[in-house]
Amino acid sequence: MGERQTILQKYFIEGWGKKKIAREMKISRNTVKRYVSEFASQREAIIAGGDKYAIIEAMQEKPKYDTSRRKKIVITEEVIDLVKKCLSENERKRATGKQKLCQNSADIHRDLEKGGYKISYPSVANLVRKLSNKGKEAFIKQVYIPGEVCEFDWGDVLLTINAKEIKYKMAVFTLAARNIRYAYLYRKEDTQCFVDSHIKAYAFFEGVPHLMVYDNMRVAIAKFVGKYEKEPTLALSQMSTYYGFSFRFCNIRKGNEKGHVEKSVDFVRRMAFSSKDIFDTEGEAIERLLQTINELNADKEAFEEERAGMLPKLPDYSSAKRRTGLIDKWSTVVSDTNHYSVPDYLVGKEVELYLHIEKIIVKYEGKEVARHRRSYDKKQFHLNIGHYRRTLKRKPGALSNSLCLSQSSRELQEIFEKFFKAKPKEFISILENFEDYKIDQIKQACESLNEVGAGINCEAIRMILMNKESESIIQGNEANEIEKACLRELSLFHVRGHAI
Repeated sequence: MGERQTILQKYFIEGWGKKKIAREMKISRNTVKRYVSEFASQREAIIAGGDKYAIIEAMQEKPKYDTSRRKKIVITEEVIDLVKKCLSENERKRATGKQKLCQNSADIHRDLEKGGYKISYPSVANLVRKLSNKGKEAFIKQVYIPGEVCEFDWGDVLLTINAKEIKYKMAVFTLAARNIRYAYLYRKEDTQCFVDSHIKAYAFFEGVPHLMVYDNMRVAIAKFVGKYEKEPTLALSQMSTYYGFSFRFCNIRKGNEKGHVEKSVDFVRRMAFSSKDIFDTEGEAIERLLQTINELNADKEAFEEERAGMLPKLPDYSSAKRRTGLIDKWSTVVSDTNHYSVPDYLVGKEVELYLHIEKIIVKYEGKEVARHRRSYDKKQFHLNIGHYRRTLKRKPGALSNSLCLSQSSRELQEIFEKFFKAKPKEFISILENFEDYKIDQIKQACESLNEVGAGINCEAIRMILMNKESESIIQGNEANEIEKACLRELSLFHVRGHAI
């Protein structure tokens, strides 16, 4: 196009001859003649009263070349027939529900090369595009009523927690009208986490959207009925009935049908964790995510507008799973390959487990007997030393190297190592008699007794702790004098390491 304009400029404006133009521009004289002749006839047609807009448009068109005599060297009729056959086979697979087995351009190109055809991938891709004759999809812009539509999706987040890389599943909700968001981290993408995420989101929104939009996730769709109909999971149906919301599913591979949340997953993930992805605990990571959510929803007017249009919030639905389990010889019950301790008098008994997202509650005959933080690792023991007091009384020698002691708090281990390593029975008595006190109170009492050389046992510790309780009533120097007097009395009656 630029070459044509240069020729016309030099001929009509600068007065160059056709030979000179061809010689200087190093092009064919016939090409120069054709461009000059075409322009001259187009200008005469305008002067004669022709449609100047059509003529000017024709003048601005790129030069056209006659390719009708060219012979196809690579894209032969044989190649075209083979590609058509592949595309026809793809249509058959789609019609029979085998769309994932369809060949793409790369597959067709590979088959052609195996057949001995020397052809490039771009040539095959262009031919497939031409023969498929698929036009680009048009989209209809939607108008949303506040509180009406909420979109849900999962996203992966890889974080480092306590020097260990963990892949989390981030549940993300986006209210479509004003882009109000909520998100939470989970270790799994299962039904329980799916339900729990809705409970937390509706509590955060303080209301329930009228319509939830999901893609074809397995926690929402139980099975496909025909090509387009989908049957929801029991969990989704029950939750929908309880809260009163309706739901719909996107078409296959149509993420644009919930475009708000598709973008929100990436946006929330970057805002929360792009600048910090290393944490000491999982709780810190969740706290950072929730803080980011609050910052993103800083427009309180938009938040209230969405909330005003929602269904009223009901009491929280339950995501807990109930199971039964038999207590083994380690006085533990197993859930998802992990062992959780219970009081040792329950060995051989059947208990009920209530599995929440973040905790496990164990009940026996309707009463809670143990509570643990839920683990998502495998084959781990989670023991509470207080559950083994009866057994340790009979086997005090097992305490020193026990797993339950090594899993106890650092303060409790220090108390044992410093004051009770040689008398484990006394340590077990302390666990039994002072469970209502804080560990640092017991540690402080032991250190006070040790400073004056008094025997460290249950009775002596009880005196110190009772005196500490009195200090909340008797203030100042008088309280300090009482404690000093107690310690003096204890040191005077110290006999063979025991106070009497």
